[in-house]
Amino acid sequence: FDPSAVSTSHAVLFHARHLVEQSQVPKERPPGQKWVFYETEPPPKTWDRVDYDMDTWKQFNISATYATDADIMHSLYKLKCRKVKEWQPSGRNHAANKTKMAAWIVSNCNSDSRREVYVDELRKYVQVDEYGACGTDTHCGTYPKGAECIDRLLEKDYKFYLAFENGFCSEYYTEKIGKILDLNVIPVVMGSINYTEILPKDAFIDFKDFRSAAQLAKFLIYLDSNDTLYNEY
Repeated sequence: FDPSAVSTSHAVLFHARHLVEQSQVPKERPPGQKWVFYETEPPPKTWDRVDYDMDTWKQFNISATYATDADIMHSLYKLKCRKVKEWQPSGRNHAANKTKMAAWIVSNCNSDSRREVYVDELRKYVQVDEYGACGTDTHCGTYPKGAECIDRLLEKDYKFYLAFENGFCSEYYTEKIGKILDLNVIPVVMGSINYTEILPKDAFIDFKDFRSAAQLAKFLIYLDSNDTLYNEY
């Protein structure tokens, strides 16, 4: 950007995650100018990178985030359910020819949600194949370059996909849910949002409905053995 234009602009947008020190922003906000606090990531990924005691924060007067109480609500991923009046079940057996249980695509190996710890526990009971930067399965190469290859595997081989968020932050969700709805696989979700606000209530499995990873695994194994119930999702 052009630093010389900051003092004459009506508004200045700051990507909060990139503000790592006081010197990156003006010392004072000109009268009448709007400073926009912009961020699409959850607080832990912001405050880990900035000095949250900076006097700068006191000068922001507009927020633009994924939260519904922001002055400007902006999310990289926006899902909304709508009713389809004449939709009819296809009669297809979506479990047919699928031979693998669950897949997980992950690039953040040490998340705030500790999802990796939960998956390690889940693996004691069911098969979970891991793709992405943290994964050991290299069949499709690196992610996201191998995304299309992984999608084909999900569509063809896997019954479940672990859509686990990297943090438990109110109203925060990522592309994990949106992309999986186009594939022939049931998402197992982990996050803090009310998923029924963005997904059909019978189209996903929420980890919060189970007391432990063992209980979730037991349910997944049951669905694996019951095509009728699996297809209800």
